[in-house]
Amino acid sequence: MSQRSLLKLPKEHGAWAMLYVPFAVGSLVAWNASLRLLLVLLSATFVFIARESLLAWRRARSRGLENHEARRFMLSYLALAAVSGAPLLLVYRMYWFAPMGLAALVLLAFNARQAVLREDRTIGGEMMAIGGLTLTAPASYYAASGAMDLTALWLWALCALYFASSVFYVKLRVHTLNPRME
Repeated sequence: MSQRSLLKLPKEHGAWAMLYVPFAVGSLVAWNASLRLLLVLLSATFVFIARESLLAWRRARSRGLENHEARRFMLSYLALAAVSGAPLLLVYRMYWFAPMGLAALVLLAFNARQAVLREDRTIGGEMMAIGGLTLTAPASYYAASGAMDLTALWLWALCALYFASSVFYVKLRVHTLNPRME
């Protein structure tokens, strides 16, 4: 069994880029490396990794089954995300991370619901996922600069628009190669 399978890591290589490129952009714009930045990186990574197990658990439950292993992995990764993110709120008093974290969890839950219904590959589903993944841009900017300002919002919007363009490009290519597919 591969290391990726053993740890229940996500398979989508593009999603990893949609998580880490905005993180790098926000970090570079703020231009200040710190422990806070590492904590955001760890927390966001663990939430992202938890998604794979969440999907397996939700799909099993939708079929009337129980996947205890997937549930255990999901809860473990979310606990690691909480432990990594807690100092940002409790020690550094960076309270904007609370609504960002809540937004990420809501989007994660909604994405899991869409995956169970097989609606996660729709344009709306992919746009929502991109919106959630690119939240790492304002999160890293906020962690590095200590300021939640208009720059953070612009970073998120620009990263989201950049990656959203890839959805339309891929859909155009698929439609060009096979016009019957929608």
